[in-house]
Amino acid sequence: MIKIYVDESGTHGDADVVTVAAYAGRPKAWREWSREWRKAKRPIKVFHAVDAANRVGEFEGWSPDERTELVKRLLPVIMGNKIAGAVIALNKKEFREATEGKEELLRALGNPYTTCFHWLVQSLLELLKPNKKEALKFVHENNSYEKEATASFEFISKNANPNKAPMRLLFGGKLEQMPLQTADILAYEAYKRFQEPGKPDRKPWQILKPKVVAVHIGKHNMGQIVQSLEEVVKNITDQPGLSAQKSMAS
Repeated sequence: MIKIYVDESGTHGDADVVTVAAYAGRPKAWREWSREWRKAKRPIKVFHAVDAANRVGEFEGWSPDERTELVKRLLPVIMGNKIAGAVIALNKKEFREATEGKEELLRALGNPYTTCFHWLVQSLLELLKPNKKEALKFVHENNSYEKEATASFEFISKNANPNKAPMRLLFGGKLEQMPLQTADILAYEAYKRFQEPGKPDRKPWQILKPKVVAVHIGKHNMGQIVQSLEEVVKNITDQPGLSAQKSMAS
């Protein structure tokens, strides 16, 4: 089995970019990661990147230096274990402009979050190349898009799963599903990185990116990608199962 933990950032209304990120690993790797993570994150119970950045929640009263020292302990735990990351970042404004009036495409893609989630799951299938004997267990952080994510996941499982690998999608919280905290960090750092892509990389992103596959969909490539997606949608319009994909937008 391969266990994959998924989280998102930038789904709030005023965000310019939405990101959906994941870390994948086998159970043994996650067990080793968990032992190290529990020790490294003390005294924090649940590491939440936004709370750490703003020093709220469990970080209330912390100094910037105290927060930085904790992050310095945590990032090597991610990098030192046999887990790998992937993230899709989508510029919302460019997405809206490029898809304006393209109703058939929007019915297929849904909203920017669903587009990122769909692309991420599809990309992981291509990268991991699982077979019929190797199950994939996806665990997504609880959010307000569970219905859309489930519809997208089911469509991919049935129609875009070339090796017919067994796939499951569950939802949970960062306390009981602790590895979600890695996806939280990656989603947040990708959001910060691609919100202003012209700025220098933040230090955490510099550390994380050697073991991350990242795709940024913005002004530089949005037109080309939308055109390619239109061709894909056109080719599968008459195929069974498209209605499931269309339901992502409902």
